[in-house]
Amino acid sequence: MGGLRAQTERARCIQAGAFVSQPTEPGLLDARLWRDPEMTEVGLTVSRSLGHHGARGVGMTPEPTVRELALSVADEFLIIGSDGLWTFIEPQEAVDICYEEFHATALSVRGYRGV
Repeated sequence: MGGLRAQTERARCIQAGAFVSQPTEPGLLDARLWRDPEMTEVGLTVSRSLGHHGARGVGMTPEPTVRELALSVADEFLIIGSDGLWTFIEPQEAVDICYEEFHATALSVRGYRGV
């Protein structure tokens, strides 16, 4: 997991002058990035974004975190999701949902084509 859940990302933002609050409901809501110690200005759950210009001075950056992965023939699908997905769904749950949908669709297509 990236974003403010990652210790290194949280530390980067704090070093840039941000205040980071802990989740108000552990396991449900993410930590937030704030401009002020009273935690009244901004309150974002992301630290990398193309928008949110008001938080740029306190660690917000448009620079993405990039990882390069080699895909193989064994890989069935690739899940790309924003913070809105990963706030509420664990990675394995997302895999399970995609796996079920992928295989259900493949079976219905095969049945339709008579394959």
